[in-house]
Amino acid sequence: MFQWFRQRESSATIYVPGLPYDLFDRDCVTEHNKLRKLHGSQPLSWSESLAVDAQKWAEYLAINDKIEHDGDTLVEKDEGENIAWFVPPQPKCQGSLKPNCFTCSEVVQNWYDESGNYNYQMGIAKKPDLPIKHFAQVVWNASMEIGVGSAISKTYGFISVARYSPKGGEGGPQAFIKNVFPKGAAPFLRESDLTSPSSTPKPTMSGGTGNTAFQNESSPLDSDQELTNQELEQKPMEDITCGIVKRRGPTGNEAIKPGEFPWQVGFRYQNQLGKSNLFCRGSLLDREWILTAAHCFVVRVNPKFKLKVLLGEFDAQNEDGREVVAEASKVIRHPLHRKNTKDYNIALVKLKTPLKDFNDYMRPICLPDQTVSFSGGEICTVTGSGLDYSLENAENTLRAVDVPILTPEECRTSVRWLTDRMLCSGYTERVLDTCKGDSGGPLACYNKGKFYLGGIVSHGVSSYDDFGKTCVLSHNGLRKLHGAQPVAWSEELAEEATKWCEKLAMQDELENDNRTMDSKNRGENIAATSDTSSKSGGPSPELCARAVDEWYSEIVNYNYETGLPKSPGLPIKHFAQIVWNSTFEIGAGTARSSAHGDIVCVRYSPRGAEGDPDTFKANVFPAEGAPPSNLPEEGTKSFGVQQTGQTGKYSGSITCGVGKRSRIVGGEQARPSELPWQVGFRYDGRYSRTNIFCGGTLIDENWVVTAAHCFENPSYDMTLKVILAEFDTKNEDGNEVIIPAKKVINHSRYNKRTKDNDITLVELSSKAPFSDNIKPICMPTSRTDFPTGTMCTVSGFGTIRSNGPQSRYLLKANVPLVDHQECKRSYRSLTENMVCAGYKEGRIDSCQGDSGGPLVCPQNGKYYLTGVVSFGIGCARPGYPGVYTKFKNYLDWIETTKNSN
Repeated sequence: MFQWFRQRESSATIYVPGLPYDLFDRDCVTEHNKLRKLHGSQPLSWSESLAVDAQKWAEYLAINDKIEHDGDTLVEKDEGENIAWFVPPQPKCQGSLKPNCFTCSEVVQNWYDESGNYNYQMGIAKKPDLPIKHFAQVVWNASMEIGVGSAISKTYGFISVARYSPKGGEGGPQAFIKNVFPKGAAPFLRESDLTSPSSTPKPTMSGGTGNTAFQNESSPLDSDQELTNQELEQKPMEDITCGIVKRRGPTGNEAIKPGEFPWQVGFRYQNQLGKSNLFCRGSLLDREWILTAAHCFVVRVNPKFKLKVLLGEFDAQNEDGREVVAEASKVIRHPLHRKNTKDYNIALVKLKTPLKDFNDYMRPICLPDQTVSFSGGEICTVTGSGLDYSLENAENTLRAVDVPILTPEECRTSVRWLTDRMLCSGYTERVLDTCKGDSGGPLACYNKGKFYLGGIVSHGVSSYDDFGKTCVLSHNGLRKLHGAQPVAWSEELAEEATKWCEKLAMQDELENDNRTMDSKNRGENIAATSDTSSKSGGPSPELCARAVDEWYSEIVNYNYETGLPKSPGLPIKHFAQIVWNSTFEIGAGTARSSAHGDIVCVRYSPRGAEGDPDTFKANVFPAEGAPPSNLPEEGTKSFGVQQTGQTGKYSGSITCGVGKRSRIVGGEQARPSELPWQVGFRYDGRYSRTNIFCGGTLIDENWVVTAAHCFENPSYDMTLKVILAEFDTKNEDGNEVIIPAKKVINHSRYNKRTKDNDITLVELSSKAPFSDNIKPICMPTSRTDFPTGTMCTVSGFGTIRSNGPQSRYLLKANVPLVDHQECKRSYRSLTENMVCAGYKEGRIDSCQGDSGGPLVCPQNGKYYLTGVVSFGIGCARPGYPGVYTKFKNYLDWIETTKNSN
């Protein structure tokens, strides 16, 4: 452990100009690193040489009684500098560095807080009276060392100077983009921060080497809503004490009395046809903001369904006059929320109309400050209605249970994906715990006479019993919303579903058990997901809940007047049998497949209506409740339906990004239909034809994407052919489809020298016939992100070594994505339109003839087009990964090009 983490001395350290001091420097480094860790930056170390520079400048400023930067020294030594000054409120602080006076930690916190003053969209200060002084270099990953000095000035009081090396980013607006907090991580300002009492002036900062006109990249807090400047400023707590209730004794899953936990709220959706059950909980923070879990709002809901917030509620079935039903205006999920790992699982919900009054039944919970911590062993209280596992009592009376806080070490024995932003509570024997309906609710911890919000109910280790009951509750919650009768759980159906799921997992396939279903009048839905939150303790109950949400959402593809798909590009996958009034029983099973992740199989009895579109009209949501558009929206798909049963007229529909038996390993021959989006290009003449000279990727039935450099020298006297479902170039197996190209459209800004914008669209002269062997790849959105190290797959018919012979068979290889800056050290001309993948030691790579082919990355059981094979130095050469055109940068160009042709 570094020396600055030693226990602080209890005695005061007297400041003597020019002499080293221990308390202040250790306090500085500790505070910097605590905040840097919070935001993902590497720790700093203390530098005596920087401290000497800082101390000299602090003394110079004190002697001359002024505040300015030491510009010459900073430029000469590549150092950054932050300056703070402060008039101590107490005479005893003059000339000293006591813990109860102005310490370096306060300086650091104020430098960090300045990022909260900044309007990230306009590049200006949020308030006219809060000019941007600097952008704290303490958050710059480039700064690795720090030194701090201080002195006493007649006018400015206590002056603190911090020096950083190297100085970090500077220059024009774009230079800072990756060097400050993302918008979602910027600290909120409180009203009390805007003005300070005259007797205690707020520390004033001056700053660094940065350009105050910098603009950050747009980083919306939520895909649904964008916070305004005023909303980013946290409003002051009202004149009512937070976290106060009549103190109750220990509780073990007991019904609570009205007013015992007045910060507890519930969420439900409502439209003119009815209202859903409560699906999540939250905690009241003030008159208009509620804190909850982000995963409660992952699935996008029909905009005609209003999100309602229930306050003062303790019995969802009976009203006693204390309840208040408010409407939410915004849901703001944390921008770094990860659906699979539940990291950053936090969201804010804003009420449309602020609450007028607090009372004994509606009162905010206290937010913890630095003096309140929960490290393990504390007994806290979780509240919700899902705590009672009885289906009959779920959603009824609000209940409470006391649970101990676990240490991270204790928690990691059960939860593999624990991060620093997670807290565990409960009993290792699992006698008491939360349940699905409690998601987003508070973990309230009693401290110093008040309840503080210690955590937000997120997820946990589950049993098969929880999985089944959650499945039923999820079905019935949505059925109730749409006027359908509830379904009951069937152990017989669950056993059938589990056996079939296990068989699919062993075979790494996704298909329906038509033989069993036909003989027993069963219906079946199958979904797959890469769900990393499933634990050894049993299947995650949210697997089935998420599958249900996705099955319901598929109804948006249906045109209620014609009985046909709304758009030719979005075929009907199935009509979710869970909404059919003739279905009364369900059973579900789950298994883990190496190729498709977690598989969920749900059986229905009886199977419900089937046949032509007319038979479905009375069994799906009414047209009035259907969303106005069926276009896929960003960030809403966490679960993909792969195949379904009883699809009536549209049973031949195709799902993108799914191949057969796709066990991907490095550098081997692909299997037939494993990569059904792969195409090859060749030229056919009157008497001869070329070999496949480039690859491509099928993105829909009319268009293929490939690399522009493939068509730098086209053969005008020959016909360009597109070969689909090709596996063996020497033998025809009857699956191949050859379609002439109608049009080749290179990107207008393609640069032959640098290979920037190396992308081309090829239009087919006739539609590709979709089948198991011919399927499109899934298109990413602009927000789709695959982090460095993600294992992706590259494929093609290229040479098996640099300047070697061309492969007869379609080849594939697993390659990891490479950090952009690391790759730039190998390729100086690398642009933001490129992505790199490969191994440092070489071994596996794309090669000549693979150009234009796909680099695909897995997500939730499907593959998404991430890159287009572009260039590299040699093939699999150590230190030189393959370079690919970054596909998601061209989504607008592709859409515009397709529409104009």
